[in-house]
Amino acid sequence: MKNLRFTLLFFLFINTYFCYGQGLIFYSSEYPIGKRTSYNVFEKVHPSFEDYFSIDFDIQLFPVTEIGYILRIKDDDNNNIFNLFYDGRGDNFFKFNEEGNNTLITFKIDKNNLIDKGWFHMRIKFDLVKDIISLNIDGKTISAKEIGLPNKLTPQIVFGKSDYIIDVPSVAIKNLCISNKQKKYDFPLNQTHGNTVLSNKMKEIGYVLNPKWGINNLYHWQYITSLHSNSVAGTNYNKKNRNIYYYNSDSIFIYNISTKTIAIRRFKKSCPVQLILGTNFIDINSDKLYTYEPFNEERKDNEPSVASLDLNSYDWDVLSTVQLPQQLHHHGAFYDSNSKRYTIYGGFGNMSYSNQLYSFNIDSKSWTKNDSVSGNDFPRYFISMKHYRNNAYLFGGMGNQSGDQTVGRKYIYDLHKFDLKSNKITKLWEIKWKGKDNVVPVKQIIMDNEKYFYTLCYSESISDSYLRLYRFSIKTGDYEILGDSIPIHSDKITTNANLYYDEKLHKLIVTVQEFKDDISSQLKIYTLEFPPVTEQQYADFSQKPSHHYIQYIIACVIIILFFSFLLIKYRRNRFLKMLNSNSGNYSISEIVPRPNSIFLFGDFLVKDRHNKDITYMFTNKQRQALCLILYKSNENGISSKLLGNLLWEDKSPEQMKDSRGVIISHLRRILKELDGVELIYDKGNFKITMTPDFYCDYFQCMEIISTDIIENSFMALLSILKRGKFLSYFNQPMFDSAKDSVDSQLIPILLDGISKFFKKKKYIIALRIIDILFNIDPLNEKAFIYQIKSLKSIRQDNEAHIKYHNFTEEYRNSFGEEFSTSLNDI
Repeated sequence: MKNLRFTLLFFLFINTYFCYGQGLIFYSSEYPIGKRTSYNVFEKVHPSFEDYFSIDFDIQLFPVTEIGYILRIKDDDNNNIFNLFYDGRGDNFFKFNEEGNNTLITFKIDKNNLIDKGWFHMRIKFDLVKDIISLNIDGKTISAKEIGLPNKLTPQIVFGKSDYIIDVPSVAIKNLCISNKQKKYDFPLNQTHGNTVLSNKMKEIGYVLNPKWGINNLYHWQYITSLHSNSVAGTNYNKKNRNIYYYNSDSIFIYNISTKTIAIRRFKKSCPVQLILGTNFIDINSDKLYTYEPFNEERKDNEPSVASLDLNSYDWDVLSTVQLPQQLHHHGAFYDSNSKRYTIYGGFGNMSYSNQLYSFNIDSKSWTKNDSVSGNDFPRYFISMKHYRNNAYLFGGMGNQSGDQTVGRKYIYDLHKFDLKSNKITKLWEIKWKGKDNVVPVKQIIMDNEKYFYTLCYSESISDSYLRLYRFSIKTGDYEILGDSIPIHSDKITTNANLYYDEKLHKLIVTVQEFKDDISSQLKIYTLEFPPVTEQQYADFSQKPSHHYIQYIIACVIIILFFSFLLIKYRRNRFLKMLNSNSGNYSISEIVPRPNSIFLFGDFLVKDRHNKDITYMFTNKQRQALCLILYKSNENGISSKLLGNLLWEDKSPEQMKDSRGVIISHLRRILKELDGVELIYDKGNFKITMTPDFYCDYFQCMEIISTDIIENSFMALLSILKRGKFLSYFNQPMFDSAKDSVDSQLIPILLDGISKFFKKKKYIIALRIIDILFNIDPLNEKAFIYQIKSLKSIRQDNEAHIKYHNFTEEYRNSFGEEFSTSLNDI
């Protein structure tokens, strides 16, 4: 019975695990060569295919790096190499090439259409009998004949960076399958971490270098960017063109979710409506944004209250000068494109809560109060609303029965359906809140086929709160929390957040608009892949199968592969012995992130006391501030004036002081998630104090190089540097001196280590150190000469030729002259 229960649970886990596969995302050519993704499909097995075989996978294109090689197929037995090349810059095409010879297939595409689709299918089929290769992209096929294919292929399939092929486009792949009638290898590519790639049968078959597992994007909100306005601004999302609009009276920022580009358009004439709240809606059919202010107590007679913005010409048009009886903060709203009516409900203003319904008719350009609606008897604000088919849904909020603020307020967790035909509101349910703190929802609801709805909720009564994504059952009100959290600073009543869903991109999009003084604001943008997962589901993805099940798999794999291993062992034995003798017992293992840690080498990373990755909680400006303080903490800290001048040189002293105060407050709050570290202000300086519970790779690095370096500490230093260059994620001039200082201390230490290991004939470890040094100084001539000599010493002549070619070409491009030493001279 116990085994049966385990089997059922295991298959439930497998079913859930594969349903949420979001693929492998490639670090492309925008990253350093050593950071780019390389996925060897058959790293640990070497299957051969007769007659035919096909490579099927789903792929997604990103408009970041639009040129490079998606995959290479090598057949070492027949010296054949094929590659698939993508170019999305001009004519937009895929090319399938016989590497070094000619192009076999040119496949022109509509790049924008494929990007809009998100995932699309691709198939490469090798018909070894008919001597045909076919390339199928999104249902269309082009073939090449008479290529000279062998009757049998043992393909080595590598996606991304491969050998000297280093140009990698911005793509993601999932649901990879390589098969013929006799063999089938399925790879969901739905792991959360690790370099070993599992098949759908949980077998370790492939290996990926520098992976970015897409499943993490189903749980962790991705911070995208932030925008700032010194005057009152409004924001909205246009799903038609995937633009986020952030506008004030003078101009509009346009951020495109697909291309990740920002454009700014200044209005020919200022917005005719005086912006107080920046409330607005979009009609995608007419390509117009409508801004409106329900109430302005300082408004002059006949001053515009509603205006439309043409999203093509960016011209304003006044629609109405009528205002409503009171201000309506955080009212609910929805737009019915069929009737061209925009309806708002509830809100707060003048010390009272509203339960009134008002509609604005675009055609008649007039507001009407709907007194005939039945069922709307509870005044409230902070309401989520959504128009869906012939109904509108209203969720949550807070208020009281009398509408008088002085009576006090009550949080409501209920759902109503507004029948737009009968003009009747029906209460579907009300639930008792089980959470520790009361929460309110944002303005927007996302519907899921009248079975569930999604909205964001947060505790608006707490200054530094968190937005969480909730999924509610429309039938019962049962709910669960999905994804991790998004920070929000909600001191001002004008602060707001909103939730959008893009069906084609399969993304949830969140805008968080934080007001500092009810006038200036900052807009932050986040995304999450859809469908999102709960914390428990994400934890299940991160876990490996039962220990006993793993033992069973390992036993089976050992039995099956044992004889294959014996066949190839003799061929590789000599070379492996030579490598082992060269490398000795030395290995450079990358540091495993531990609880209460901050990493400044390689990717910026912060782990809390539970070893949870909380890097997402830091905005870019907060990361800059923290890194400056950490770096200067070895020198007794950084003065508040210098910190302000470095981060906000374009602001006035008063603005600088306010911004610094907000940043420091946020950093202190986030650092409370870690043990052993504290941000203090002492004698005019900000600095970090720490206990042994806290770990920072920068401080350990400085401790190592400040003492006599022995062999063990040198290997520990290499483990730190293996993650990447110091502060590599910042390119602002303010960090140049810090980077130069650290690099100048490390380079001579690494060169000395390379020399020592080379003299001991430990060529493999010398090469590993050289790779680390090249992250710091890619054109270091001493390291390059040691690299060529080491490769020659272990009989890697071809690799030495490739390295020499790449280095000298980069040297010529950088210095405008030829490298003076020939390969033979080295």
